[in-house]
Amino acid sequence: MGTASARRSRLGHGIAWDWIAYNPARRATPPSARRRSIHLPAADEIVRLIEASQAVNRSLPIFLRLAAVTGARRGQLCALQWQHVDFRRQTLHIAGQVAHTADGPVQRLTQTHAERRLTLDPVTLDTLGELAAGDREDPDRYVFSHDPDGTTPWRPDYATLAFARLAARLGIPKIRLHDLHHFAATTMLRNCSACG
Repeated sequence: MGTASARRSRLGHGIAWDWIAYNPARRATPPSARRRSIHLPAADEIVRLIEASQAVNRSLPIFLRLAAVTGARRGQLCALQWQHVDFRRQTLHIAGQVAHTADGPVQRLTQTHAERRLTLDPVTLDTLGELAAGDREDPDRYVFSHDPDGTTPWRPDYATLAFARLAARLGIPKIRLHDLHHFAATTMLRNCSACG
């Protein structure tokens, strides 16, 4: 079929050559984009997922906790290095994201090209501290890595697949990893309205 511009060009030639009187594509309206419904997970479902994820990978529980608490996207979490965790100030620095290419994972800017610092609660910070062990001395190590030396980040699709399998095993398959992003945003809004 070709691209839309190529089709328009062919129809334009049809008009110029008197094969057709007008371009019917100009009167067509594209179908509305179907939006996926969001299943906002319940807090107890997230707790179950985090607890069960310990059996999958020792780093997965903190990955899921960070997704639910901060609303960071999977690629942003995969891009975290220990230099992005400030234990003294209790903050997490979202500086980029990991994207998977044919050549392997690559670092890119965030979707909005904006860096941000997020305050972490004490429980999340303690859990990160337990995961860090001796890795804090090497700030370039990735927080989430399958390599013992932490030189390569997780692929974002690994996190998605691990989450989907876990959710299906627990009988809550409607939840997607991305729904934790919406859970965090909704929780923050609720907390803001409660404070106001």
